[in-house]
Amino acid sequence: DFFYLPMDVHNRSNVGYAFINFLAPADAESFFKMFKEHRFKKYQSRKISSVCPAHVQGLDANLRHFENRAVIHARNDQYRPVVLRQGERVDFEVAVAEAKAKFAGDAPEPPRRSAGRRGGGRGGKRGGGAVWTPGDCELDSSPCRH
Repeated sequence: DFFYLPMDVHNRSNVGYAFINFLAPADAESFFKMFKEHRFKKYQSRKISSVCPAHVQGLDANLRHFENRAVIHARNDQYRPVVLRQGERVDFEVAVAEAKAKFAGDAPEPPRRSAGRRGGGRGGKRGGGAVWTPGDCELDSSPCRH
């Protein structure tokens, strides 16, 4: 329900990793099995992908994490995170407003982690977020340092 592929807007290429939130743990595990140490054949690249759990888990947490990032104000919508609901794309600002509304009132705000911290768990019953470092990117991508 969440996908974000950071882009280098000057070179118009991805920076070598993506953030994906899966709805079901089985989907996250299937993705992990498919793309861990995957060798991409396009462009005869020698790069190998890696997959690791993201430090931000769940749709609402990802929305809150990215809501104040510069990419949200990008003029070109293709550079923004993609939020899906029942297979349909949802406007990012609308999704953020809905996530904020869930935590409004008496409910305590969920803890936020610093942007510099990496690592974390698989997300349990909520599905799971993953950081995917694809092999066919213009810039070097070291496994799971993003």
